[in-house]
Amino acid sequence: MNACVLDASVAVSWCFEETQTPYAIEVLRLISEGTEVHVPHIWPLEVANALVKLTRSMLTARPLLQIGTSWLALSEVERRRLS
Repeated sequence: MNACVLDASVAVSWCFEETQTPYAIEVLRLISEGTEVHVPHIWPLEVANALVKLTRSMLTARPLLQIGTSWLALSEVERRRLS
C-alpha cells in the first residue's frame, strides 16, 4: 500500500475551490483510492492557521470556517511523529 505525508495547505485547498491545484486534486484522488495518509502532530494547528489566514484574505463567511474546522475535528487522519 502506498503512503503519503499530507501537507496542511493541500488539505485546506480541498475546502476552497479557488485555491485547489492539480497537485492537490491528484493527492485527494490517491487518498480516495486508499493511499495511507500520515501527518505530523501539529497538523491540526497548521490546518486551523491556514483556515484563519484564508478567511481573513478572502473575507470568507464564518460558517465556511466552521465547516472547515468541523471537518478537521472529524478527520480520521492518523498523526505520527515524523523523524
